[in-house]
Amino acid sequence: MRSAIDGAAVNAGSSWITRRGFLASMATLVAAPRVFGQGGSRPTIRTLRINSCGIAVTDVARSVEWYQSLFGMPIQAMQGETAILRLGEGPRYLAISPRGDEPPGFTSLGLAVENYDPERLAATLNAAGAQAEVRRRGPEQGGAPEGTPEVFFTDPLGGPVYLEHADNGGGSGVHGEILRTVPPSTERAPMPALTYSHMSGRVGPRAFYEQVFGLPVQAQQGPNVILLAVGPGPDFLTVGSSRPVTRSGGHFCLTMEGFDPSRVMGILADHGVTPVERRAGVEPQPLTAWTRLRQVANNGGGPTYPLGSWEFYIQDPDNIGLQIQDVTYCGGSGFNGQICP
Repeated sequence: MRSAIDGAAVNAGSSWITRRGFLASMATLVAAPRVFGQGGSRPTIRTLRINSCGIAVTDVARSVEWYQSLFGMPIQAMQGETAILRLGEGPRYLAISPRGDEPPGFTSLGLAVENYDPERLAATLNAAGAQAEVRRRGPEQGGAPEGTPEVFFTDPLGGPVYLEHADNGGGSGVHGEILRTVPPSTERAPMPALTYSHMSGRVGPRAFYEQVFGLPVQAQQGPNVILLAVGPGPDFLTVGSSRPVTRSGGHFCLTMEGFDPSRVMGILADHGVTPVERRAGVEPQPLTAWTRLRQVANNGGGPTYPLGSWEFYIQDPDNIGLQIQDVTYCGGSGFNGQICP
């Protein structure tokens, strides 16, 4: 539900509270966009949502089974040896690829954007100082006969990002929109994943995403952790670090309904994940999980839940980090981190 500034009621206990709707309506009154570096702050590329995430793993079949056993996520396409797992109702997806000679880790982030014109988007990114190209995924990688165009770029910190059509589900067709027919499952996953919440430690710097994509600040967790809203939110990108992006760094976050830390930990324990106490300076291990209560100093807790905001972290079989949150999570305060200014 939107805040009162949108003319709608506020429900601080369960909904994402924001002024984003008001700001979005005002944006239509702004003059034509200008390219980053020419003095304008108006976005030249408008985002809709976090659409995809790519990871490289030691054993694709093992990872597919692990993610499906917890979150559902049926296979909606194949790109050669890469399995494309549907997230929620789609077309959002998780791409799981063999790692090859590289260590396991992240391979890309995918953002769905408005007015998808690959050549224009690549030109805009290159003018902004990114390294962008249009990649045409052919039939051997599950794309269209003439190639499915996808815009790939690396940001100033080395973050690998794809810009994708709103209908792109990692399949064939000119927009990647032709997918496998997924039969109804006879078994319900214990924690059905619905959407992406955020990506952390995978992109930067802040100024690039604010000026090229016009992403506003959705919340802040301490002095140096800034959450930039993607599209209408509550999807967001975490920025603030100036360290180069590495394949093994950062994490992605999936959302679910009815988030309950105790229940989630019980489900994970039944699936071979060990609860641990996370300690600073100690590297996490595969198939471990922990919780934290983000305190007021990091914009957690607050009057509605003074103990802090619950956050849940997991390391997958290849030690790739992911986070699980309620579908209302926006990185703010409240029990579920659902209250954002």
